[in-house]
Order: sequence, then C-alpha cells, then structure tokens
Amino acid sequence: MLRAGVAQRVITPAGSWPMDGYILRDGPSCGVLDDLLAQVLFLDDGQTRAVLVTLDLVGVDAAFTARLRAAVEERYRVPGHHVLVTA
Repeated sequence: MLRAGVAQRVITPAGSWPMDGYILRDGPSCGVLDDLLAQVLFLDDGQTRAVLVTLDLVGVDAAFTARLRAAVEERYRVPGHHVLVTA
C-alpha cells in the first residue's frame, strides 16, 4: 500500500527585497501579487519513504539543501538521500 501526503506553506518574505530574474527592473519589490510557496509531497510504501520539496525560489545552495535534508531525516525518518529539493 502506498501512502502519500501533501502540504504547503507560504514563504513570502515581509518587506521589500531585490528581485532576481528581472533584468529590466530598477529597485526592489513594491508589493506582492502572488505568494511564494514551499510545497511538499511525502511518499511511503511501507519499505521506502521519499519526500519532494518544491520552492518558489530562483535557487537554493548546497548548505541549505543539506540542512533541510537533515531536518527531514531527523523529524520524519526519511533518509536524506531520499529528499529531493527543487527551486
């Protein structure tokens, strides 16, 4: 039997921030049109657990990914190498 779960959380930062990916834009953000989200898919077939994390970001670095994998492994008993992080 395959068990699955999903979750999402708003990760939109408060305040005004520089915006990557907008080469013609001058200055920081001036409001929020759509929130940024972190979304998670958890899968467990009784033998193997896996987690897919998607982030509405341009990218994340290896240190962030390592910390996230370690936290998922500790809290949910999912091996870090079974955690896919994408941005």
